[in-house]
Amino acid sequence: MKDNNYQKTFLRLEIGGHTSEITELLVTSDGKQIITSSVDKTIRIWDVASSKEIAKILGQIDTGASGVIRAMALSPDDKYLIAAVYTGPGHQSNSPPYDPNDVLIRIYDFQTRDLVRVFAPGNTNVIISLDMSSDGKYLVAGSDDSTIKIWDFPKLMSTEESPKPFKELSDDPLISRPKGLKIVNHEDDYRLIIADFGEYNNQVYIYSFNQDKFIASDKLGEQGVWLEYISVSDDFIAVCGDSHEITIYNLDLEVIKKLASEPNPVDVIFSPDGNYLLVGTTETPDNHPFFCQVFDVKKDFKLITKFKGHDAKTQAVEFVDNQTAISCGGNKKEILTWNILTGEIKDKIEPVGSTIYALGIDGKRIAFGFSQDFKKDENNYAPLEKVFDLEDFTITDLDTKDQKNFKRARIEKDGEVLYIDPDSTWDLFLIRDNSNYYRMWRDGGWYYHEVYSFTDDNMIVTGGRGGEVRAYTRDGYTQSKFIGHAGKVWDLATQGNWMVTGGVEQVVKLWNLDQLKNGEGEIFPMLNFFFSTEGEWVVWSQSGFYHASTKGDKYVGYHINQGEIEEALFYTSDRFIKSLFRPDVIKAIIETGSEKAALAKLNLSEAAEVTNILPPKVIYKGPLVHSTDQHTYQLSWSVDSSNEQATRTWILRNDEFYWQLSQKDGKVEGDHRLTIDLLPGTNTIKILAESIISKSNPITITIDANIPKIEKRGGMDLSSPSNNLVEVEPNLYLLSIGVSIYNPSARVKNLNFAHSDAQQVNSSFNKQGGKLFNTVSSKLIINQEATKKGILEAVDWMKKEITSREKNKKDNKQVSRDIAVVFMAGHGIKKDDKFYFLNHDCDLDDLENTAISLLDLGEVITSFSSEIVIFTDACHAGKISSDLAELIDSKELNKRLNAINERAQIILNATTAGKPAYESKDEQRGIFTGMLLEGLKDREEVTILHLADFVSYNVKKKTKKFPGGAQTPILTIYGSLDNYEIYKNDDNT
Repeated sequence: MKDNNYQKTFLRLEIGGHTSEITELLVTSDGKQIITSSVDKTIRIWDVASSKEIAKILGQIDTGASGVIRAMALSPDDKYLIAAVYTGPGHQSNSPPYDPNDVLIRIYDFQTRDLVRVFAPGNTNVIISLDMSSDGKYLVAGSDDSTIKIWDFPKLMSTEESPKPFKELSDDPLISRPKGLKIVNHEDDYRLIIADFGEYNNQVYIYSFNQDKFIASDKLGEQGVWLEYISVSDDFIAVCGDSHEITIYNLDLEVIKKLASEPNPVDVIFSPDGNYLLVGTTETPDNHPFFCQVFDVKKDFKLITKFKGHDAKTQAVEFVDNQTAISCGGNKKEILTWNILTGEIKDKIEPVGSTIYALGIDGKRIAFGFSQDFKKDENNYAPLEKVFDLEDFTITDLDTKDQKNFKRARIEKDGEVLYIDPDSTWDLFLIRDNSNYYRMWRDGGWYYHEVYSFTDDNMIVTGGRGGEVRAYTRDGYTQSKFIGHAGKVWDLATQGNWMVTGGVEQVVKLWNLDQLKNGEGEIFPMLNFFFSTEGEWVVWSQSGFYHASTKGDKYVGYHINQGEIEEALFYTSDRFIKSLFRPDVIKAIIETGSEKAALAKLNLSEAAEVTNILPPKVIYKGPLVHSTDQHTYQLSWSVDSSNEQATRTWILRNDEFYWQLSQKDGKVEGDHRLTIDLLPGTNTIKILAESIISKSNPITITIDANIPKIEKRGGMDLSSPSNNLVEVEPNLYLLSIGVSIYNPSARVKNLNFAHSDAQQVNSSFNKQGGKLFNTVSSKLIINQEATKKGILEAVDWMKKEITSREKNKKDNKQVSRDIAVVFMAGHGIKKDDKFYFLNHDCDLDDLENTAISLLDLGEVITSFSSEIVIFTDACHAGKISSDLAELIDSKELNKRLNAINERAQIILNATTAGKPAYESKDEQRGIFTGMLLEGLKDREEVTILHLADFVSYNVKKKTKKFPGGAQTPILTIYGSLDNYEIYKNDDNT
């Protein structure tokens, strides 16, 4: 068994579901969990009741098709999960027969998810079907090498020797490609019922264990009926494939009925009681509709339901119970739970990505589309819908008037035409002078040309299934291979020296065609893009540097092989924000055309190998879900360092900071125990750890505390023996900082109203004492008082106030929703990849020692055990000197602030990158602060989200006609955050 990919790392999407076609769908015996596998090389386990993923199983993978899970089976007692995996090279470099060591069967303990056995069954082609007998006695596997192997499963699991099949069926004229495969107990005999996927066989046949021979067969239709799906009930066999028909047999393989199917059927399954038959649907270019079908078996297989919940191919179907279906598919690879009698959707698991069907380029803009649109013309053009701007990194809707500006795939150029000839196995041809024909040879075992185009420099590029993207010479031979895709490429577009490609993997890749002109045989993408359907995005380079929207970096991560006998590791890219989040590198790649040139321009080295910057591991010692009637719970965990020593471990409770231990306080590595106070109801506890270069995945524990609900103050006698918590009025903690006047030696331009903005915010919130809040504790630091020492002392004061309050509440069994508000107005700049707020006594020549580090400040603020709201009018309040520093990108600053503790918080910045923050001379204040104060008066009870929305909307509206362009505040909400009240008005306010 090979193990030469140990610790090899791959960038992979993680978008809340599968990113490619789902290959198998299983349901546990109690109907409470479902299991899915995919071409994306993952196995995912889902909780049916909550529609949430509860586990993900990862194994060793490589480029191309290596690591794809082709089939799965679950033992009838739900103890073992069996997966058939192909681990050899993809179509780019190899065709069958494969090395027998490239085909593996992995066996997992389903309850613990541990990999307990891996073996190579010795097949010379991929395993395409798995099944297990209802008593767990036999495991059967069908392979593309025309073999069927049967193992005595208990014996297989009890021996350490290389398992040999109990029986192997091969060299039989009936067996071609046994893709549909079921093992059943019938008349005291085990029988295999097989549907053959072979183009010429297209047969259904039955093998008897007792008689050790095939006892029945039936040939379906003419040549080309590819049979793929089979289901067996107590009375019937249902078979379907590449035709608009489902054949029903009895258990002796006598035809009972043929069901016409308007859509081409995909997958077929009987309900547990055998009363219903559920069928999925495939995608077709001939205008057939998409819908799943339900047939009533007791009513002579009458069609009773057409389910239209998916917008594309249904890849797999199953029953949760006798009247509840699960179906997987559509452009988003969603998983739907629905009632088979009414078609009503009960629940939905929907990833945030979608297949890329359309692409276009216009300068430094990429247009893309998520909608499928079959047409009877070349390249099956789908509509462009969205635009991603590579200069300001924003996604917007594509204006219909703007469509014509985008270059797409071109099939005609300078009198030459590209076309597909369906009579020559769908090969691509170049026609020259209406007479000379040149074939684009599909050498190397890959599939059809799906999309093709001329480039501006008269080259030919084409893409297709299996992730193939190639450039051809004029006489039809491969010149270069574009390496990076693994799934079907649906569209490409070229302009100048750029090409973009995309497809089922939901990733857009940007290529530099200068490498093609330079004669390079293998070309790798300049950049990779993921665009979520919710507007988030992430861009990454070949070596792993990335840039992302507010929450986009959680959608891509690093899969790290740990060998064939160990589960792989996976870390989302936000775990490495300290090391690999480099917007400047991504921008430089766009400017220079390559990562190498970009790093040279920035005087940087290549990205560190992820295996060299792995974060500490948090190992939790206890159940992940727990119920208790106690008011406290003891957590036990350990921290193990990887490449760098662990510097800190900390805990969040319900997305608020609860506790931490850093190196200066004690030893971080090793075992830890902590008794944590519980609140009534659900307590979501997260345990994390970090080093100086990376951060662990959070361990999330859910504890349901069945303790008495909180009672309002005055509702009980605190001296009573009851342990009830008492809810008291919240406190507000306010820090207002404003710097308009700078020390002359600082060489910083003075501002007009930053100090008065801080004064007005301080005055307004102080009116809430004795009203919405029990007390308001505030500090105002402006101008000459706002030195580095003065600001740090004020933040320390705020921390002590909140800490003291928390101790007092704990001692008195009280709870309250206290809020900490920090307002900052002044200059903010970025220099040497660090963010600074310019205090009164700063020195531009020595910012590190004289200015306030916004991230150091954020480290303290985000550790407050209260709700946190940060208002900053400190990013672009006035230009200083572009040769000394750059203006702060608010989105980048917010991301880095959140990354410190990953807790719930609201950050509202006055403006976005490159846009001015205006001041109003008439109102004697900044426009941002003015709208903040107006928002506090907007209604009787002002919630935090209403205030943020009010400020964002009205600042932009008020400044949209200003000569410098509209000022656009940036609102960022992190974590699980309720829309709590922050201000209350009455006649005296």
